[in-house]
Amino acid sequence: MSAESLSSAVPASTPPDSVDTPRNPAYLTRGRPFEQGNPGRPKGSRNKVTAMAEALLAEHAEALLRKAIELAANGNVTALRLCLDRVVPPRRQPPIDAALAPIATRDDADAAVMQVANLVAAGEMSPSEGQGLVRLFERQSLSLAAREHAAAREERRQRAVEQLTSRLSESELEDSLREAWRREGFAADASDD
Repeated sequence: MSAESLSSAVPASTPPDSVDTPRNPAYLTRGRPFEQGNPGRPKGSRNKVTAMAEALLAEHAEALLRKAIELAANGNVTALRLCLDRVVPPRRQPPIDAALAPIATRDDADAAVMQVANLVAAGEMSPSEGQGLVRLFERQSLSLAAREHAAAREERRQRAVEQLTSRLSESELEDSLREAWRREGFAADASDD
Protein backbone atom coordinates (compact mmCIF):
# COMPACT_ATOMS: atom_id res chain seq x y z
CA MET A 1 0.00 0.00 0.00
CA SER A 2 1.37 3.38 -0.94
CA ALA A 3 1.81 6.37 1.36
CA GLU A 4 -0.87 8.32 -0.54
CA SER A 5 -3.53 5.65 -0.02
CA LEU A 6 -2.62 5.42 3.69
CA SER A 7 -2.95 9.16 4.22
CA SER A 8 -6.34 9.24 2.46
CA ALA A 9 -7.62 6.26 4.49
CA VAL A 10 -6.85 7.83 7.87
CA PRO A 11 -9.13 10.79 8.66
CA ALA A 12 -7.26 13.93 9.62
CA SER A 13 -8.06 15.07 13.17
CA THR A 14 -8.40 18.75 13.81
CA PRO A 15 -5.75 20.24 16.05
CA PRO A 16 -6.99 21.52 19.44
CA ASP A 17 -6.02 25.13 18.67
CA SER A 18 -8.09 25.22 15.47
CA VAL A 19 -10.64 28.02 15.02
CA ASP A 20 -13.33 25.50 14.04
CA THR A 21 -12.92 23.42 17.22
CA PRO A 22 -16.08 23.50 19.39
CA ARG A 23 -15.81 24.41 23.07
CA ASN A 24 -16.29 20.80 24.14
CA PRO A 25 -14.84 18.66 21.37
CA ALA A 26 -16.05 15.06 21.20
CA TYR A 27 -12.55 13.66 21.69
CA LEU A 28 -12.33 15.36 25.11
CA THR A 29 -15.78 14.43 26.48
CA ARG A 30 -16.41 11.25 28.40
CA GLY A 31 -19.35 9.23 27.10
CA ARG A 32 -22.00 10.67 24.89
CA PRO A 33 -22.89 14.29 25.74
CA PHE A 34 -26.52 15.32 26.22
CA GLU A 35 -28.27 17.05 23.39
CA GLN A 36 -28.91 20.72 24.01
CA GLY A 37 -32.13 21.21 25.98
CA ASN A 38 -32.09 17.64 27.34
CA PRO A 39 -32.78 17.87 31.08
CA GLY A 40 -31.21 14.48 31.79
CA ARG A 41 -32.60 11.94 34.22
CA PRO A 42 -35.87 12.99 35.89
CA LYS A 43 -35.76 13.57 39.64
CA GLY A 44 -36.94 10.61 41.64
CA SER A 45 -36.45 8.11 38.82
CA ARG A 46 -35.07 4.76 39.93
CA ASN A 47 -32.27 2.69 38.50
CA LYS A 48 -33.67 -0.33 36.59
CA VAL A 49 -31.37 -2.78 38.38
CA THR A 50 -32.41 -1.42 41.80
CA ALA A 51 -36.09 -1.69 40.88
CA MET A 52 -35.62 -5.32 39.74
CA ALA A 53 -33.69 -6.19 42.91
CA GLU A 54 -36.43 -4.66 45.08
CA ALA A 55 -39.10 -6.62 43.19
CA LEU A 56 -37.19 -9.90 43.73
CA LEU A 57 -36.63 -9.06 47.38
CA ALA A 58 -40.33 -8.27 47.85
CA GLU A 59 -41.22 -11.77 46.59
CA HIS A 60 -38.98 -13.45 49.19
CA ALA A 61 -39.18 -10.89 51.98
CA GLU A 62 -41.19 -13.06 54.35
CA ALA A 63 -38.91 -16.10 53.94
CA LEU A 64 -35.77 -13.96 54.35
CA LEU A 65 -37.19 -12.31 57.47
CA ARG A 66 -38.05 -15.69 59.01
CA LYS A 67 -34.52 -16.96 58.27
CA ALA A 68 -32.93 -13.84 59.80
CA ILE A 69 -35.04 -14.28 62.94
CA GLU A 70 -34.11 -17.97 63.11
CA LEU A 71 -30.40 -17.17 62.78
CA ALA A 72 -30.68 -14.44 65.44
CA ALA A 73 -32.42 -16.86 67.79
CA ASN A 74 -29.59 -19.38 67.23
CA GLY A 75 -26.95 -16.82 68.26
CA ASN A 76 -25.80 -15.21 64.98
CA VAL A 77 -24.71 -11.76 66.21
CA THR A 78 -25.00 -10.05 62.81
CA ALA A 79 -28.55 -11.36 62.28
CA LEU A 80 -29.43 -10.33 65.84
CA ARG A 81 -28.14 -6.79 65.28
CA LEU A 82 -30.04 -6.59 61.97
CA CYS A 83 -33.30 -7.70 63.60
CA LEU A 84 -32.92 -5.40 66.60
CA ASP A 85 -32.16 -2.39 64.38
CA ARG A 86 -35.50 -3.01 62.65
CA VAL A 87 -37.48 -3.59 65.83
CA VAL A 88 -35.91 -0.78 67.88
CA PRO A 89 -34.57 1.87 65.49
CA PRO A 90 -31.71 4.13 66.63
CA ARG A 91 -32.91 6.98 68.83
CA ARG A 92 -33.18 10.41 67.34
CA GLN A 93 -33.17 13.58 69.35
CA PRO A 94 -36.70 14.53 70.37
CA PRO A 95 -37.88 18.07 69.68
CA ILE A 96 -36.75 20.58 72.29
CA ASP A 97 -39.59 21.78 74.47
CA ALA A 98 -38.59 25.26 75.60
CA ALA A 99 -40.69 28.41 75.68
CA LEU A 100 -38.48 30.98 73.98
CA ALA A 101 -39.46 34.49 72.94
CA PRO A 102 -39.74 35.18 69.20
CA ILE A 103 -36.59 36.58 67.62
CA ALA A 104 -36.98 39.71 65.51
CA THR A 105 -33.75 41.61 66.26
CA ARG A 106 -30.17 40.83 67.21
CA ASP A 107 -30.91 41.83 70.80
CA ASP A 108 -33.70 39.20 70.87
CA ALA A 109 -31.20 36.58 69.66
CA ASP A 110 -28.74 37.58 72.39
CA ALA A 111 -31.51 37.32 74.99
CA ALA A 112 -32.48 33.87 73.68
CA VAL A 113 -28.87 32.69 74.00
CA MET A 114 -28.85 33.82 77.64
CA GLN A 115 -32.19 32.08 78.24
CA VAL A 116 -30.80 28.81 76.78
CA ALA A 117 -27.69 29.14 78.97
CA ASN A 118 -29.94 29.49 82.02
CA LEU A 119 -31.98 26.41 81.00
CA VAL A 120 -28.79 24.35 80.60
CA ALA A 121 -27.49 25.59 83.95
CA ALA A 122 -30.79 24.66 85.63
CA GLY A 123 -30.65 21.16 84.13
CA GLU A 124 -33.84 21.61 82.11
CA MET A 125 -31.93 21.19 78.81
CA SER A 126 -28.91 19.08 77.90
CA PRO A 127 -25.68 20.85 76.92
CA SER A 128 -25.81 19.37 73.38
CA GLU A 129 -29.38 20.65 72.90
CA GLY A 130 -28.33 24.06 74.17
CA GLN A 131 -25.31 24.12 71.86
CA GLY A 132 -27.54 23.35 68.85
CA LEU A 133 -29.94 26.14 69.77
CA VAL A 134 -27.12 28.63 70.35
CA ARG A 135 -25.71 27.84 66.88
CA LEU A 136 -29.17 28.40 65.41
CA PHE A 137 -29.49 31.76 67.19
CA GLU A 138 -26.02 32.85 66.05
CA ARG A 139 -26.91 32.19 62.42
CA GLN A 140 -30.21 34.00 62.83
CA SER A 141 -28.36 36.93 64.38
CA LEU A 142 -25.97 37.08 61.40
CA SER A 143 -28.91 37.05 59.01
CA LEU A 144 -30.61 39.85 60.93
CA ALA A 145 -27.36 41.86 60.97
CA ALA A 146 -27.03 41.55 57.19
CA ARG A 147 -30.62 42.76 56.73
CA GLU A 148 -30.10 45.67 59.11
CA HIS A 149 -26.88 46.63 57.31
CA ALA A 150 -28.60 46.56 53.90
CA ALA A 151 -31.51 48.63 55.20
CA ALA A 152 -29.17 51.21 56.76
CA ARG A 153 -27.13 51.44 53.54
CA GLU A 154 -30.29 51.99 51.47
CA GLU A 155 -31.48 54.63 53.93
CA ARG A 156 -28.14 56.48 53.70
CA ARG A 157 -28.32 56.35 49.90
CA GLN A 158 -31.86 57.76 49.91
CA ARG A 159 -30.84 60.55 52.28
CA ALA A 160 -27.85 61.45 50.09
CA VAL A 161 -30.05 61.59 47.00
CA GLU A 162 -32.62 63.76 48.80
CA GLN A 163 -29.93 66.15 50.06
CA LEU A 164 -28.38 66.36 46.62
CA THR A 165 -31.69 67.06 44.89
CA SER A 166 -32.76 69.65 47.44
CA ARG A 167 -29.50 71.65 47.12
CA LEU A 168 -28.97 71.61 43.40
CA SER A 169 -30.85 72.98 40.45
CA GLU A 170 -31.77 70.58 37.67
CA SER A 171 -28.73 71.34 35.51
CA GLU A 172 -26.37 71.16 38.50
CA LEU A 173 -27.98 67.84 39.43
CA GLU A 174 -27.32 66.42 35.95
CA ASP A 175 -23.69 67.57 36.08
CA SER A 176 -23.09 66.09 39.53
CA LEU A 177 -24.74 62.80 38.51
CA ARG A 178 -22.50 62.60 35.43
CA GLU A 179 -19.47 63.29 37.63
CA ALA A 180 -20.54 60.57 40.06
CA TRP A 181 -20.92 58.14 37.16
CA ARG A 182 -17.44 59.01 35.90
CA ARG A 183 -15.97 58.46 39.38
CA GLU A 184 -17.66 55.06 39.57
CA GLY A 185 -16.11 54.09 36.24
CA PHE A 186 -19.17 54.31 34.00
CA ALA A 187 -18.98 56.28 30.77
CA ALA A 188 -21.73 58.81 30.17
CA ASP A 189 -23.62 58.08 26.94
CA ALA A 190 -23.30 60.59 24.13
CA SER A 191 -27.10 60.47 23.83
CA ASP A 192 -27.42 61.99 27.34
CA ASP A 193 -25.69 65.23 26.26
